[in-house]
Amino acid sequence: MTAAPVTPSGPDGARAGLLRRGLRLEYLTVGWNLVEGVVAVAAAVAAGSVALLGFGIDSFVESASGSVLIWRLLAERRAADHEAVERLERRAGRLVAVSLFLLAAYITVDASLALWNRERPIFRVPTPNEPSPGDGEKVRKLVGSVGVTGLEPVTSSL
Repeated sequence: MTAAPVTPSGPDGARAGLLRRGLRLEYLTVGWNLVEGVVAVAAAVAAGSVALLGFGIDSFVESASGSVLIWRLLAERRAADHEAVERLERRAGRLVAVSLFLLAAYITVDASLALWNRERPIFRVPTPNEPSPGDGEKVRKLVGSVGVTGLEPVTSSL
């Protein structure tokens, strides 16, 4: 089954239905990514895992990108001018690109500092009752610096 071509001129007929469907999908995506990010950051703090923290931050970046797309779809639904929609499309693309660039910059700086400080991974299996041997203090400091509070830190006697 193929869909009939849809004109970008305005939110009438099939285009309005596609916009509603796109908005529902974006709302679901943003909600999922926010939950995923909170769980991943909490797990990163508990386990002292920089990898989990990166996963959580990426979820928040994806949520921000999804929010930009929601803004763009809502604006298209209100706009009657094709050129206005095109301007919104370009602006939304730039905002998403900036958010992804900021994530890449963070990862680059963090990896560069780890290399500069000659940080080495710890290769051992913890006993069942032992906290993770990861660099939990680094994770807790980073999470604390962006305003996440209320999580019990894991202390290690390593």
